[in-house]
Amino acid sequence: MEYIETIIWKGTSEYKKIIKNCGSSNIYPMAFIIIRHKKDIFTAIEWAITHRFKFKIKSEKNNFENNLNFYKDCLIIDIQKLNKLVFYDNNTIQIGAGVRIGDLANVVAKKGYMIPFGNNYDERSSFMLGGGIGLMQGYLGLMCDRIKSIDMIIFDKNKKGHLLKIDDTHYKNLFWACKGAGSGNFGIVIGYTLKLNIAPKIATTIKITWKFGAMKKILFAWQKFISTTHMTTSLQILNKSADAITLKGIWLGNQQEAINIIKSMLICEYVLETNEVSFDKAVDSTLLKCAKSNNSYNKKTSSSFMRRFFTSTDVDTLKEFLKKTSGESEIYMLSWNGKITKNKSNFSAFYWRSALCYIEWSVKWESVSNDDIDIINPDNNIIQVEKMRHKLRRSIVGSYVNVPDLMLNHSSELYYGKNYRKLREIKKIYDPCNLFKLPFGIGI
Repeated sequence: MEYIETIIWKGTSEYKKIIKNCGSSNIYPMAFIIIRHKKDIFTAIEWAITHRFKFKIKSEKNNFENNLNFYKDCLIIDIQKLNKLVFYDNNTIQIGAGVRIGDLANVVAKKGYMIPFGNNYDERSSFMLGGGIGLMQGYLGLMCDRIKSIDMIIFDKNKKGHLLKIDDTHYKNLFWACKGAGSGNFGIVIGYTLKLNIAPKIATTIKITWKFGAMKKILFAWQKFISTTHMTTSLQILNKSADAITLKGIWLGNQQEAINIIKSMLICEYVLETNEVSFDKAVDSTLLKCAKSNNSYNKKTSSSFMRRFFTSTDVDTLKEFLKKTSGESEIYMLSWNGKITKNKSNFSAFYWRSALCYIEWSVKWESVSNDDIDIINPDNNIIQVEKMRHKLRRSIVGSYVNVPDLMLNHSSELYYGKNYRKLREIKKIYDPCNLFKLPFGIGI
């Protein structure tokens, strides 16, 4: 395929470098096609169709499920190089699909604007197609709600590609679907135009840490606290840390206001850190800078949304998960308050807008030899992750499509709720040949 600028075949030194930086996986593709111009996407997919190759569009560096990164012997069409950002005068920005969320959030903040963002600097802009949750959602809503238009390539019943600009007026049903259904279901998104808000001059970052023994008191206090404020906060609970419980948030105001807002959380033995800084510095300090990928670890993650506040029994279930898993296990929760709850569940394809909280549980462990199986038991780790959902079933509902779990039964309803039927009808219109398939995606 000499008319594609860069194609990297399995077995080459360049291929090995890419694999090394793509996280843990034991399923490897045939080749990587590096896209630098949108016209190359048409060429690459038409070539794959002609030769009957499976293909996967890749804009992310990694995925929560190790083997979702690649499909065996398929072509990976990598669009991470489509990463331009262009500001416009009417409080909008146009970005390529390969733009990192951290770069977007930082560039926007330095220009005096703000936009919702996740907590991982390296996440790509396709993150917003699954909803896009994060610490700014109480002020601004979901990332997908900031999308003004999308540039997208679809393929018709004759497998011919077409470039569309979709918005509230043009291809309205497809635009609705793209805001929350996740990436890779209908076609290839290559760019977005996003609405921006004017940022405040200052903001205060908040961090409180507690020891593991205070978990039940802290969680109950946090559940009351998140009902009283539109500020989004996260709560992270680790199984292997001296400061096992951490609350984080960004208050769009001064330091004293921030302390007054969170004073109900200043209980038990705690360490409080607040820092009043310019808004752009608050954004940069909040984004998680990920370490380089390590192919030696495995990770299993699942997610859900809280429909009722956790009981004492539920908290005991969380503790049991953290104690019974081997390796590094974590509970991550994000409050669901403020602007994120203002729209109804059918406002876009993102269904779970009326939840009380988002929750994610995960365990990460090093690849082990048979000699170490008694220390780290991978099968037990996977079992414990899946048990959590069953044990918490009275208090949680659904799952977040950006955190796919291949072991879920009836996953489509869990990801998309009552929006799934409408999404299937839209899929039939815009991907009639079902070219874009995901193991957890929308089927025809």
